[in-house]
Amino acid sequence: MPALVANSTTIDLAPAKTTGLNELGVPLVEGTLVKKGKLGEFSQALDDGRVGRMYQNVRAIAVRTIEGGAESAKLFLLFEVFGDNNTPLAPNIGLSLRLWSGTDLLLEMRQPQIFLPYACAWYDNRIVFDIPVCAFERADRLELQLLDEPVRMV
Repeated sequence: MPALVANSTTIDLAPAKTTGLNELGVPLVEGTLVKKGKLGEFSQALDDGRVGRMYQNVRAIAVRTIEGGAESAKLFLLFEVFGDNNTPLAPNIGLSLRLWSGTDLLLEMRQPQIFLPYACAWYDNRIVFDIPVCAFERADRLELQLLDEPVRMV
């Protein structure tokens, strides 16, 4: 049975301007802080070495803001994914994220599924996690882990 092989990469997060956040509905108030990072393209191989899934335009955006008088922080992961000529056997396994500050692991997050209903097509994905404000303050990189997953060839 063919399978996707686990793969991981990191995306550096750096302080950034608050521009481009309207599409996410972020309240832009005095004191809103943002950290951004991006990755042009990243692939996940099948166990025979061929490309099995492609990710592109990967953007990580961490935001600390105030809404309704309460301070909060969120991490957005935006990307496009292409399933190539395979499809998950069951609901796809998703991905795992780790937020780091230097060598200190701040937080692990799991997205149980990505939006990939059919093979051979590109799909936009938007994932959001609530994160502790202290994790936002310290975070300097995000580790993206693509997990092993059995697939069916189409």
